[in-house]
Amino acid sequence: MGAVGIPIACTVSADSARAQLAEWSDLLARASVGGRRASPTEIVFRLADDLGHLPEVVALARREKACCSFFRFTMEIETESVELTVGVPTEAAAVLDHFQALITT
Repeated sequence: MGAVGIPIACTVSADSARAQLAEWSDLLARASVGGRRASPTEIVFRLADDLGHLPEVVALARREKACCSFFRFTMEIETESVELTVGVPTEAAAVLDHFQALITT
């Protein structure tokens, strides 16, 4: 079990999970301008100044959270930047390896 009793489980099939990761790849290629692995359990994506993609980011994060409740998505809004942090419990840290491959440089 993950933090606060949230199970490390996903309710989608392997094919659906791959399709959803492909959606993240496409979206982050358009919406992010870089990122970093902040810790073993967190990845931070710096989002582009064009904030028109935010509804799509939020919608995909909600879909991800609906099938894999152990994910944590947060946004930090500063005057100079907007960042999306994707976090998981320690037991699911390996899942972030897939997201780390999506970091644009």
